[in-house]
Amino acid sequence: MTFSKFSFVTTLALTTLLTACSATVDEEKKVSDSTQFAEKVIDAQGNISILNSTDPRYTIKSLKLYDKNKIENLRTGSVESYQITVQACFSTNINRPVNNKIVKIYDNQRKISKVDSTDTEACIYLSESIDVEKDKKKHYKKFIHTVNFEGSTLKPINVGFAFNPYEGSFVRLDRTSINLDAPVESKFSVNDTIVMSRIRFTPKGYGKEDPRNDNNVIDKPFVANTCFNIRSNNEKMKREKIDVMMINKETGRVMKAKDFTLDESGCAEVSFSMLHERYTNTRRIPFQFIVKANNPKLKGAVVERDVCLYPWSNSGWVFGHDTISGPCPADSKDQRARIFLDEVNYTFLGHDQETGYHLNKNLDLVMVKSYVVNMWPKIDYGNFVHHLDPTEPLYQGDFRLKVLFLAPTEGDIELTPENYKKFKVISATSKIVTVEAKRLKARIDMPIKFNDIPYVHTRTYAVVKLEPVEETENSLLPAIAAGTFHASSKSFRSILHTQVDIDDVITKEKSKLVELRGFLDDLFTEINDGGQAELITYQLGGKSEKNAEQNFIEHTKSEDQEDFVNMTLSAAKKKIGNDLKDSDYEKLMNDSYSYDTMKKLCRLLFDTKKTREFLWMGGEYADTSMRKCIENPEEMLNISAYSHIQNIAGKPEVKFSNTISIHKGTGKGNFHGISDRIGTSRRINAGLSISAKKEIFGILSVGAGGGLDVSKMWGHDMQTGNSNREDTGHSINLYADMISLEFDAITNKCVTIEGTYKYERTLVDADYYKYYAATGMAMGGIGPVYYYKKVPNKQRLRICSESKSKERLTESWYYLGEGHQFNTILRDRLSIKENKYMVMIRGKKNMARFAEFFRRSNKEIFMKKVKNTILPDTYMQNAFTDFKSAFDKDHDLVSDMAIPGTVEKYDALENGDDQFYGELPVEDFNPLTSPFGTSNK
Repeated sequence: MTFSKFSFVTTLALTTLLTACSATVDEEKKVSDSTQFAEKVIDAQGNISILNSTDPRYTIKSLKLYDKNKIENLRTGSVESYQITVQACFSTNINRPVNNKIVKIYDNQRKISKVDSTDTEACIYLSESIDVEKDKKKHYKKFIHTVNFEGSTLKPINVGFAFNPYEGSFVRLDRTSINLDAPVESKFSVNDTIVMSRIRFTPKGYGKEDPRNDNNVIDKPFVANTCFNIRSNNEKMKREKIDVMMINKETGRVMKAKDFTLDESGCAEVSFSMLHERYTNTRRIPFQFIVKANNPKLKGAVVERDVCLYPWSNSGWVFGHDTISGPCPADSKDQRARIFLDEVNYTFLGHDQETGYHLNKNLDLVMVKSYVVNMWPKIDYGNFVHHLDPTEPLYQGDFRLKVLFLAPTEGDIELTPENYKKFKVISATSKIVTVEAKRLKARIDMPIKFNDIPYVHTRTYAVVKLEPVEETENSLLPAIAAGTFHASSKSFRSILHTQVDIDDVITKEKSKLVELRGFLDDLFTEINDGGQAELITYQLGGKSEKNAEQNFIEHTKSEDQEDFVNMTLSAAKKKIGNDLKDSDYEKLMNDSYSYDTMKKLCRLLFDTKKTREFLWMGGEYADTSMRKCIENPEEMLNISAYSHIQNIAGKPEVKFSNTISIHKGTGKGNFHGISDRIGTSRRINAGLSISAKKEIFGILSVGAGGGLDVSKMWGHDMQTGNSNREDTGHSINLYADMISLEFDAITNKCVTIEGTYKYERTLVDADYYKYYAATGMAMGGIGPVYYYKKVPNKQRLRICSESKSKERLTESWYYLGEGHQFNTILRDRLSIKENKYMVMIRGKKNMARFAEFFRRSNKEIFMKKVKNTILPDTYMQNAFTDFKSAFDKDHDLVSDMAIPGTVEKYDALENGDDQFYGELPVEDFNPLTSPFGTSNK
């Protein structure tokens, strides 16, 4: 089809006209429809009323949001406000045109906000700026404008609309079902403006632990993760600045993060470093997590949450708990962390030759035994919610180690709250030690008194205390544990089976354990770091204030002997004369005198007068005792040399040490034999003799005699024999450990001379003497007959040098027992009750007395006729009982039998006197009646 230009234009014009007519018809139809109902009119206060539709007035043909612009924060991107434009188009219900009309627009206060004119469509445009007030609750902001048409007689019309800045939505007030009469200015509280999501806590350095366990308060780094929204519009607080604070509700300590910037999602990952008292009771610590917004639009909005942290764990699941999911879980215990010890390894090093031996002026000896202590201490937290085992290794740090050696005086096998009073302290030490790589390895030096060695040789307990160097309310509780200690073993492991801890015991047992803990705590309190010198001084403390010479006089008093007559060395020299040189006296003071020196010492106890010479006979000592002493001085005198110590002037050094074996055995032998012998003998003797001797009264007695002796002897011997032999033996082996120390001392040298026997002139027989008085005749001679009876001599003399001097001394100490430990099925060799053959001896001469005493006791077995063999245990028990009664006045195994402060010198090789042991009891010694026994009470 072909269209002309005219026809196209005509068609276009017609189409336009028809369209316009159609629109007019539609608008008129709408107006016509609207006139069938009552109109809604908004007053100036926003109230809506219904008017009759026939009243002449302006009506709102359309009201809509024409334009909306968001005004955002350039830094955070959050919407700060909206700029909106509202299009309002008008008409009248009387078909009066309102386009291109001048209008005055009034605000709510009836003030002219602007003068405008309607456009060709009878529309005006209203602009509003609306702030997004983030602390306000979600609501619409209402706007009512009064529009007055210039020159019109019709009433002004109110245009009402509302805009929700939190959602960006627009409504007409006259056509909404939303209740806009609710208060539109109600605000959120500062604690309700921000919404905080669940907080997740993650400890930093997962799997790592501070290795310094001696740091009681440590920094525990962790991260708190959470996100934030604005409650009013649920907008993410992206790139907002906040202040974060965590307050420890127990201590009040505060952790802060100032001006922290949230990320694009409005989330925070805040790092904190928590000061953590690691050894307080393990528990969930309550905190208050507080976040404050720095944006002025939020007007100080704060969000708070209660949380709890468990800083003993490195697991995020256990470390932190947000109460948004419920209250903090309850803890099972309220117990502070404490050190836990379950075993200790000991290795004996020996004796430090520089500092291993200590003496006092009483010659009490303390030996320092050195050990290596090796253990792996642990920490017992008591309530470890993330572990089945509440203990973990103690990694590193400095601690104080205290060790006590306790010995059971009655053979108890375990230290318990019931028997702790039956234990005595043997030694103690304290020192700062270092734990490295979970291991404690340290040398300890344990001073032990010589007299306590029997207890150390048997069952001993080591009580170990490991504690912090500085004890505070936040430090680890110390551990006290006890276990057996075998000092005679080179290396051994001790299981600490007695844990002295009162936190986990039931009430019934708690009081007893508290008593034991208090007893040990008191002992440990007296031990200070580096206090070994104080302990040694305490162990060497004198039992009395008496000096060595006073102790000597007291210990040597005897009811059967006279007191010592004291004499100076110069007085002794004067009485003896010039027969002895100074060198002889020096040897005498050192117990190395000669036989000739002993003879000259007889002058000090016996009468030195001599008889007159007669004829060819020279004079001799008139005193028979003096003559006998010259003939055999070792039987008439006991000589002992002593050094009484005033002060120790030098450090003791080991001169010699060894171990000897003492074998004691008994047995029985049987023998059968036959022997015959025949013999005869005859003898004839002839001779002549004249003798003369001086009597004490000066009467010369001369005698003559004669005889004939002729002898002839012959014999016949015959012997036949047949023998069988059987022997059975039993034995006990004793061992004696000896150590000799050499040291310098300021001393006073003395020597004692004691009489053993003397001779008294005694008539032969009283009846014989009566016959002589009646007849004047003596049988076999002229005058009464006397003989010299041997009686005890009670004289004692003590000679001392006038001045004190420095002397190099040697003294020996002996420990006697059954030897080394070994296990048996029947005996408890570790019990002191089953080790009866332990004796402590000081001094070589005392050891010689012990050996001689056992020799004589042993001889008694063979001097008696017995049908059965005496077993060695019976013999040893009796011998030890007698020995202790004779030599040990305190009847105590641990006595060393020596005189305090005095060295009794003994030189068996240089003189004969020490070989005779005249100091020993007689062979028929009875400890209850013998003078020797009573002299040692």
